[in-house]
Amino acid sequence: MAEGDELKLDFKKVGAGKLPLHQLQPLMRSLRRVITEARPLHAQDLMTGIEGQKAQPDNPRGYFADLEAFRLRVQAIADQLKSQTNEAGAGLANFYKTQIEAPYQAYLDDPDHVIEAAWEGRLDNIRQRLLPLVALALPEALPGSVSGFDRTPLESLVGQVQAVLKIMQKRLKEVEDGKLLDAVVFDPNWKPTERANAIDTAISNYGQAAKILLNQSFVALPFFNAHNAVELQACLAQNIEPDELEVETWLQGIGKVREKMGNLTTLATTHDLLLDSSFDLSPIQLPFDAAGRWIGKEFGEDYELRNDTTSIMLHSAEPFQPSANCCGLVLDDWTELVPEREVNAGISFHFNRPNAMPPQALLLAVPPQIKGHWTWDDLIAILNDTLDRSKMRAVEPNQLLAGPTFQTLPTIMTEFTNFNFRTIWAHNVIVRAGIDPEFVGSA
Repeated sequence: MAEGDELKLDFKKVGAGKLPLHQLQPLMRSLRRVITEARPLHAQDLMTGIEGQKAQPDNPRGYFADLEAFRLRVQAIADQLKSQTNEAGAGLANFYKTQIEAPYQAYLDDPDHVIEAAWEGRLDNIRQRLLPLVALALPEALPGSVSGFDRTPLESLVGQVQAVLKIMQKRLKEVEDGKLLDAVVFDPNWKPTERANAIDTAISNYGQAAKILLNQSFVALPFFNAHNAVELQACLAQNIEPDELEVETWLQGIGKVREKMGNLTTLATTHDLLLDSSFDLSPIQLPFDAAGRWIGKEFGEDYELRNDTTSIMLHSAEPFQPSANCCGLVLDDWTELVPEREVNAGISFHFNRPNAMPPQALLLAVPPQIKGHWTWDDLIAILNDTLDRSKMRAVEPNQLLAGPTFQTLPTIMTEFTNFNFRTIWAHNVIVRAGIDPEFVGSA
């Protein structure tokens, strides 16, 4: 483009067989969320929980075979940044040091800021050197101008070079200070669990180094070897749920209650709307059961579900080969409890009894006959008799003062009685001659 030309972008006009950018934006937004919020897949993800715990003790996640290769892949990214920041090399730092720094300082020292003709070639060279660095997750390296060598693009592009060099140097320093790319030295005396921990720590460090060197949203994927390749192959061949509508129903339902799966639902829906091909999802279920039913839908009361069942929803651009080196992303994982059809239950409850106080009443029951054991009828009779006696003992003083027997009738009941009377009033009055008959009768 020549100076003065006007560039117009119409996002609605596209060529034949192409899609406009504004239609692709929801798809790309969902794809970014799905990828950046995921974690690397490992061998235990493709096993049941119990089998995963019993997997190869010194390499349960299957990363060992790719451990050094994974480190070298991340190291290669660090080497690219080092080559650009090395003033003695042929990268951006050397170019800035030998061809830009001195002329630019002379330009700044000149009160008139005269721009010599050589700056045109220098600025074009800067643009050519900055643009490839965008692929290293350096959006700051995108040239601020495509042509021209007046004051604005000159100062802008030189400032970009300085900023990009500082960013790369900072990233490299953080990785080196943390020793994140150090190779693992295995001790032959290590226990299997110690060896496994060393592998997991190294894989985590290498992944963290990749995030620092590229971007915190970047997910580096190590390869792993599956421990149950034969079983996985059988599950893939089984096709436990052939009905695509059932899978779609599950996806739409789970996407409403789980945020990460909601991102996948949006991605799949947008994909199906914009592209000719469908977003393929295939469930597999472990452990392998030739007569099994998919637990992602209602599986019926006549199906006996195993206690430790793992259902995996698989999306693969290419046919999954469990026996080969594998890598992938885990978008989301969770545990669901399926209620038992029958279960013995117990109920407990808490009540607030008076604090730091003795019980208000204590009933000591004695069997009426020594039989060597209690009978239910005897115990109920004692309780009923106790309730009857408690009602008669609940006598207020004012009620006693009103009668003529106040002085001679204690308000107590006998402990035992051999009579068949319902209640017996006991007192120590002896009827003698000369006592008022009315008094005796009232007693």
